[in-house]
Amino acid sequence: MDTLKEAATKHQTNRIETNFSHVQNVIVGRNRLALQRGCEKAQELGYYPLIMSSGIHGEAKDLADAYCNLSMLIGLLMQYRKSVSSYKGIELKLLDSINILSKFGVSKSFGGHLLEYIPSADKPLCLLVGGEPTVTLKGNGKGGRNQELALAAAVHWQTKSVEDLACSNTLTAGDRVKTGCQMVLLSAGTDGQDGPTDAAGAIAYPSLCNEARNLHPQEFLDNNDSYSFYSTFNDGMYLIKTGLTGTNVMDIHIMLFSPNTSQ
Repeated sequence: MDTLKEAATKHQTNRIETNFSHVQNVIVGRNRLALQRGCEKAQELGYYPLIMSSGIHGEAKDLADAYCNLSMLIGLLMQYRKSVSSYKGIELKLLDSINILSKFGVSKSFGGHLLEYIPSADKPLCLLVGGEPTVTLKGNGKGGRNQELALAAAVHWQTKSVEDLACSNTLTAGDRVKTGCQMVLLSAGTDGQDGPTDAAGAIAYPSLCNEARNLHPQEFLDNNDSYSFYSTFNDGMYLIKTGLTGTNVMDIHIMLFSPNTSQ
């Protein structure tokens, strides 16, 4: 063994390369570039785009909960932007929400950019996020982190109330959160395959679980069976199926907000 180690060490030493002037590295694709192209397309479609992060991480269910809190506070700010006292209270909760999201990789400076947009909200808003959250498997269902995140977001949206957002001192306690905008979330993998499925991801929106209440979405989520849920609900309408894309720059999450201009 000593002889083999000595020979291997000598061989490696003789092959050490010190001149790399002939090497050229070119980055042809990365998550940040995908998000930037998403911003450009969003602008073409009339949205106000903001990138939250290109390095998102953490448990998918927990991230979905944080997304829901943020999205509903954005909706509330749009609804109450003409009421100074209510707006200020919700604004502080929004900044708290972004502080929580910073643990998942979102920059705290994002809050300032978002608050620049909300007072006028003259365009629909597009938030873009990139990275790769994870899933702790507890069930034996079928799915992937993107479909799980989308389903978890739908479940969280279904159960949120003013008290959950800690706004009961600003708004009417006990009310269901009724925001000043419509919202939708897309979560998908750029390679076109989310987990061992033929889907890249899925779409969620606040009323999805109410529409699918006969399917008991929470049970699918508890069993890590998001693919089965989305395949069954509306015949798979909200599954994202692109086929394999031939590239992989992690996942992309998109949240769209369409303000109610009558607010």
